[in-house]
Amino acid sequence: MLTIGLSGATCSGKTSVASMLERVLTSCVVINQDAYYHQEESDKHVRDPVTNMINWEVMEAFNMEQMHQDIISARQKLRAKSNPEVGQINTTGILNSLLGQHHINKTLLNEIEKLKNTPIMIVEGIIVLNDPEIFKLCDLKFFIKIEREICWNRRKSRVWDPEGSCWEESPGYFEDIAWPGYVKCLAELEETGLDGIKFLDSNQTTIQENFTTVISEIVEKFKLSS
Repeated sequence: MLTIGLSGATCSGKTSVASMLERVLTSCVVINQDAYYHQEESDKHVRDPVTNMINWEVMEAFNMEQMHQDIISARQKLRAKSNPEVGQINTTGILNSLLGQHHINKTLLNEIEKLKNTPIMIVEGIIVLNDPEIFKLCDLKFFIKIEREICWNRRKSRVWDPEGSCWEESPGYFEDIAWPGYVKCLAELEETGLDGIKFLDSNQTTIQENFTTVISEIVEKFKLSS
């Protein structure tokens, strides 16, 4: 079994990469940190002392205890799970639909086919690698970087309310909280000198290219461990 940690800035493409991996890797499950946010009315939140806005970028914003429990449970289920229909899945067709004009060479495709029965868990979120328990679990760790201007341009055009709940991001949140939170998160990872994190780019590199990098690293890790 392999466990992959995938972190990075808001709007860096990490969730999209995780979703693509889940489609291609047939014995894969994704745990998204976003699913563990405390409710807005929770008293566990940290508020910015200047603006009084909730800080959604810190560990206290998440129910990490529940996330840890779910990760352990999902790992146990993955190990015990078998999928008799794995052999019928058209990996080549899925990759072609995901990558468009980007192509994976035949050698890599053959190696990906060998992963069909390998249990793989992907833990994805803005600060998952800053959590010591998750960090220790991960066999591979990726962090997607982004420049401020590019991040803001993507974030301001994001549709935040697809289900019509009328939620809107507070004015100034990105400038006062989200971006400084990302800078702090990245600095913690870089300054502590944690081994094994591969840093990817989200400024000029496409989501498809980052996906290809990650799945290539997974293939290599599997070859070394088998």
